[in-house]
Amino acid sequence: MPTRKFYDTEFGAEPLRDLEKRDLLASSNPVHLVPLTYNLVTKAEGMEQRFQRDRKANPLFETTAAEIWIVAEIIPFVKEVRANVALDDELLSDGLQRYLRRESKQYLSPRPDDDEPLVTTIEPYIPALKKLLDAICDRRKSLRGILRLSANAVTIRDTSARHNGGTSRQAIFLLGIKGKWSNYRIANMLDDKGLKPKNKDFKSYAEMYRIKPGVFYSMKHNIKKNSHAHDSGTPILNQNFSS
Repeated sequence: MPTRKFYDTEFGAEPLRDLEKRDLLASSNPVHLVPLTYNLVTKAEGMEQRFQRDRKANPLFETTAAEIWIVAEIIPFVKEVRANVALDDELLSDGLQRYLRRESKQYLSPRPDDDEPLVTTIEPYIPALKKLLDAICDRRKSLRGILRLSANAVTIRDTSARHNGGTSRQAIFLLGIKGKWSNYRIANMLDDKGLKPKNKDFKSYAEMYRIKPGVFYSMKHNIKKNSHAHDSGTPILNQNFSS
């Protein structure tokens, strides 16, 4: 059976911790998948009521494309979950809008060529929104793949750079420390990203950990000690969209 590829380096530390715990529990009992799925579906279905409240308070929303209003609501959630993805806000917004239009096409009525009808509901977009939110929380899917973005549009943010000018190596160590990954998993992630040990005695981090685990532990300890990284946030299962 082929090994599943995960895009854990794209996720913020808190959301990743919640998703990893959910997926581990679900490996023994699929019922553990239900809470997050239910939460996301509920959020998507509640968007219609929120739109109607906003529309009544501000009639200008009737002349705003539905996908623009939806994206304005969900971008904070997307950026919170995929916190390590470095992507221009305009590209992210455009990608999310294209996704919604593409996935909602079958539910939308054709627009007259000579008329721009008022937007009185976002109901046709709800099925696509459910699918999108589920994909955003899927560790097996990259944001680039979900939104069909070009390879050079998306990079992984170095989470340690804002603290001490750190490197991708430090960012992966910190992500692993925060996520309580095994040392073996951290070593494999470093190798998967094409990073090489500074110590030329080792061809890979996995080899370093296997032959000289003390060297690996020391490196991990120093990175943790020198970092002032601190992440806080609401567990993904309890998050709400901006109101």
